[in-house]
Amino acid sequence: MIETMLPDYHGNSLVNLMSCILHGFGGRSKYKVTDPALVKEIKSAKNVVLLLIDGMGADVVAKLKKANKNSFLAKYYCRNLTSVFPSTTISAITTSFTGMAPGEHGLVAWYMYLKEFKDVIAILPLHNWEHKNADRSIKFAYPQPLFDKITVESHTIIKKGFYKSSYNEHFCRKPIKWGINNFNGLLTKLEKAVKYSDNRKYIYAYWGEYDHFCHFYGKESPKSWKHLRELDAKLGILVKKLKGTDTLLLITADHGHISTSKQRTIILDKHAHFMECQELPTGGEPRALFCYVLPQKTQQFEQYVRHHLQKYCTLHTAQELVDKGYFGLFKPHPQLLSRIGDYVLILKENYAFKEHPPEKKKELFIGNHGGVSKEEMTIPLVKVKL
Repeated sequence: MIETMLPDYHGNSLVNLMSCILHGFGGRSKYKVTDPALVKEIKSAKNVVLLLIDGMGADVVAKLKKANKNSFLAKYYCRNLTSVFPSTTISAITTSFTGMAPGEHGLVAWYMYLKEFKDVIAILPLHNWEHKNADRSIKFAYPQPLFDKITVESHTIIKKGFYKSSYNEHFCRKPIKWGINNFNGLLTKLEKAVKYSDNRKYIYAYWGEYDHFCHFYGKESPKSWKHLRELDAKLGILVKKLKGTDTLLLITADHGHISTSKQRTIILDKHAHFMECQELPTGGEPRALFCYVLPQKTQQFEQYVRHHLQKYCTLHTAQELVDKGYFGLFKPHPQLLSRIGDYVLILKENYAFKEHPPEKKKELFIGNHGGVSKEEMTIPLVKVKL
C-alpha cells in the first residue's frame, strides 16, 4: 500500500515557504509562514538564494544520507514540506513565482483548457495537443509575479531557451537574467549573482534536468542516481566559494516522483466508451487527470469510471476538490473550474493514465507525478547560512 498525503497549506507547504520569502522581503501573503525564525533569517541576510531542483523528492535526499555520510544535501537538510496539488511543475513553479497556491494563481497543470484560446493548452510552451502554437495576439492574463511584490534587487538563473517562452517573459521580466546551459553554469552564475552588487538581493535559480532523468529512466535508475550525486557534490563546492558572503541558501523542489511501468499505465485510447464522453482532450497530469465531459454523457462517464477504472483511480467532481482545499485555502481564480474540467481522476498506488497526443504514440514515462502519494507530495527544505 502506497502512503498518500495532501498539501499542508496551513503552514508546511511550498506556498508557506514562499510566504516566508515574501514576509522576509517586506511583502504580504495570506498564507502562514513555515517558521517565523526563517523569516528573521531572510530579513537579516544580505543575499537570499532559492534553488529549486525539479523532481527532487524528500525520499531521494534521505537516500543520499544513507549512501554518503558527507552528502551536502543531507547534511544541511532542515525539514520536509509538502508540494501543492497537483504535485507538478507548472502548478508548483508558478507558486514559487507568485507566492500563491495553484487554485489562486490558476496555472494548475501542464495541459488545461483555457477559455482565451478555446483549446486545451500546454501553458509553458503555449501550444495545444497537436503542437499547434496558441495565438499570441490573444491577451492571456498571467498572475502577478512575486518579483513585483518585493523591492530588493532580484535575479533569476534558468536555462537560456526558457526565457523565450511567454510564461517566463512574464514572470522573469523584472529580475536580472542569467541564462545557463548546464549545472556548472548555474553554479558559476549563482556565485556571480551573489557578488553582483552590494545591494540586498533575492536570487531564484531553477534546475530541471533531474526531473528529466526521473521521467525517462525512473528515480531508482543508475542515471538518475548518478546525476543527483553529481548535483550534491557540486553544491558542496559552491558553498565553500560563498562563505562569508552573508548568503542564506535555501534548496527545495517542486514535487517528487513515483515510478510506474508499462503494465501500470492505462492507455485511455483503449477505453472507447470513456473517450466518447470527452468534450475535449483530457488535461491535467498522468496522476491527476482533468476530464471535460459532454453534459449528455455525464451518467455514462461516471458509470464507466466506477465499473472499469475504479481499480486505478478515485473519481471526484472538480468542485468537490476545490471545496476541500486541494488547490488552496482562499478565493480561487475566476477560471479555475473551467480549467480543471468537470471531474478529476486521482490515481491510486503507482498507476498512471496516458492519453496519447497524435505525435507521441509510444512515449511512456517511467517516473510520473501530479498525484497525492507521499513520494510525489513530500519535498525537502535544505538551508545553509554562508
